[in-house]
Amino acid sequence: MNRICHATVLLLIAFALNAASLDSKAVNELLSKGRTLSLTEAQELEKGLEKTPEDVGARIELLSYYTSVPKDLDLATIRKARVRHILWIVDHDPKSGFGLFLIKPMGVYRVNCRGDELADAEAFSQVTQLWINQVAIHPGDATIKSNAAAALQYCAPEEAEALFKEAHDPTGLGRLYANAALGVTGESYRNGDPQSSDPALRQTRFAQRALAILDKTIDPEIILSAARTLFWQGGILWADGKLDWDYTTRLNILRMRAIMFAPDGQSLDRLPRTLPRRGERPFEIAVPIMDKAVAACCSVSPVQGPGTIIKCTGPQPPYPAIAQAQHIEGTVELTGTIDRDGSLSDVQVVRGHPLLSPTAIKYVQRCIYRPQLLNGELVPFHKTFEINYTLSK
Repeated sequence: MNRICHATVLLLIAFALNAASLDSKAVNELLSKGRTLSLTEAQELEKGLEKTPEDVGARIELLSYYTSVPKDLDLATIRKARVRHILWIVDHDPKSGFGLFLIKPMGVYRVNCRGDELADAEAFSQVTQLWINQVAIHPGDATIKSNAAAALQYCAPEEAEALFKEAHDPTGLGRLYANAALGVTGESYRNGDPQSSDPALRQTRFAQRALAILDKTIDPEIILSAARTLFWQGGILWADGKLDWDYTTRLNILRMRAIMFAPDGQSLDRLPRTLPRRGERPFEIAVPIMDKAVAACCSVSPVQGPGTIIKCTGPQPPYPAIAQAQHIEGTVELTGTIDRDGSLSDVQVVRGHPLLSPTAIKYVQRCIYRPQLLNGELVPFHKTFEINYTLSK
């Protein structure tokens, strides 16, 4: 069966189901075929669309072909062809793009306004207007609003924010705010990776407001979505040498907010607290791995006050052998500062025997504590600790 016949069969199947989405397997097959098209085969598919413009399979193949940036076509021709097919798909199925919008993180249907060789500001404006029209035509459809927001987020973040809010999509808002904080210019059409980071975008009014929101929000879905986005997008940009900003600073703040306000916040506990090495790609966190001991120690009620121990690495402080031999007992009183990420710094001994104090200090420094929330913001605060050493009789 030649390519045109194959695409026609898929067309008939799709429209027999009232223009239902193709399943992910069918879409991926079409995308794979599109990447292997020759110029002659692509031209044949284009001619076929002149007679049967509803041939969804042909359009998906062609989108994949053009997105692969074929060397025998100039960029202007490729951009024009891409936007023509993207506009048709958004116009005819804004809910799922005939299955394309459901393939994550594939983005052959995206139009970036900056940051890569296929970026096209004029085409982005066309796509933006079409999405706005689709939202107006389907005012009650939250999925279409979220799709529109995702399409606009990198070049029109204010409009995207309004759409995510109308769609009641906090997960989308979390991604939007985190990407704005990172200055992401757009996503790869192939795998969803961030194309690049622009320091100027991180200084925009929207990006600064996004940071303020992430520092104060108590919405668990926004917190978790933003943290995962910072970890993934920030990690990829850092690994590729495209980011000069320490994204883990904000990630650690979000991690603590997740522990305080999000039931699934413990899934972020495995994330690194410091910048990885250049070239070290982030790992998958969709399925958290936690042993029973960690899960038990971290199950802390959100009503417990600041300074509550969330997690400690290692056992309770051992009784120093030399102090035991000399029958030394007593209380070691310490003070320290619990930072916004729950870590303890500036530990000082207020009172306590010098043979007992060192193990007490090591113990409190191994723990992560619940930070203090003041007027919606996490703030450092001083805390006093008392570690009692008593010999068994």
